[in-house]
Formats: sequence, structure tokens, C-alpha cells
Amino acid sequence: MAITQQKDKSGLGTMLFALGGALRGDKDFVQKAIQLKEMKASKEKKNQQEKAWKTWKENNLDSIPDSLQSLVDIMDANQGINLVVKTLETPKPKTQSEYAADILQKIRTIPNYQLTPEDELVLQVLRKADPLTRTIEGIGAGSISQVQPDAGAIKTITTQAEYDALEEGEEYITNGIRYKKGE
Repeated sequence: MAITQQKDKSGLGTMLFALGGALRGDKDFVQKAIQLKEMKASKEKKNQQEKAWKTWKENNLDSIPDSLQSLVDIMDANQGINLVVKTLETPKPKTQSEYAADILQKIRTIPNYQLTPEDELVLQVLRKADPLTRTIEGIGAGSISQVQPDAGAIKTITTQAEYDALEEGEEYITNGIRYKKGE
């Protein structure tokens, strides 16, 4: 209720100021009344900021390092509030590339660096998350499992029994010359 009455008084004061300007014959009395109202609102906002900054300093000054406490004392409310808001912002989470770059930096700069279990886990997760790597590993694993040893290799024949075991049309080598059975 008190806030409503205060706003009513403020609005009444602005209206009386504008009415006084109109009675004096001031041509831009409306603009001056609006400027007065804006100045009052700005001053009120500044007072609220100063009060909030003072309260914050009283409650939180001990959480600030000693080296910065003197700096906090000379800041005005606007600067202090901006500083507090910036320090309270949560940092952005690291991207996959940043994790990989951090590990690579350790490997480059620390001689004989051994990957920690956390590093290994991060690299394993990154590898599994990369679609290209997953595709290559999938193709590689599938291809390897289907490949038979010596499949597609041309056999070197040294005996009649080895020749007889060949299928019709199969290629073979005898005395360094390549042949096809049945041709």
C-alpha cells in the first residue's frame, strides 16, 4: 500500500509540475515533466543499487580475497554489481575438442607424460563419439572378420598333387610364370 501511495505522490508531483508549466505558458512543459519523471526514476534506481551494493558488501566482503577488498571499497554500485554478476556466472562446459587439446598439450609439453586413467577415458569416449572413427572401425572390424588368410593369393605349384587340387580357372604360378588352370 505504501509503494502505491508513493507512486501516486510521484505521479501527482509530475502532474503539478506539468500544470505549472502549462499555466506559465511554457510550450514544452510536457517534455520537461517527462524529463523530471525520468530523472526521479533514475535517482531512485541508483539509490536502490547503492543500498543493494552496500548490503552485499556487508554480507560477502569476507569471502573476497584481502588483495581485492580495497578495490571493492572504491567501486560504485554499478561497477560492483557488474563484477559480482560476472564472477557468479557459471563457466561454459568444455567441448570435446577442448578436452582433446588439453590432453595433447600435456603430451607435448610434459616429457614422458603417461596418460592418466581419466585421460584414457576421455580419449576413449571421444573416439567412440566420432562418427567417422566409428564408421572406419566398423568397416575395419567387419572386413577383418570376413578376410581369410591367403584368400585371393595366387598359389605356387611345385607338385602334380598341388596342381590336381586346383579348381578349374584358378590361377597358379609355376617356375615364376603365372598360369590359369584349364587354359
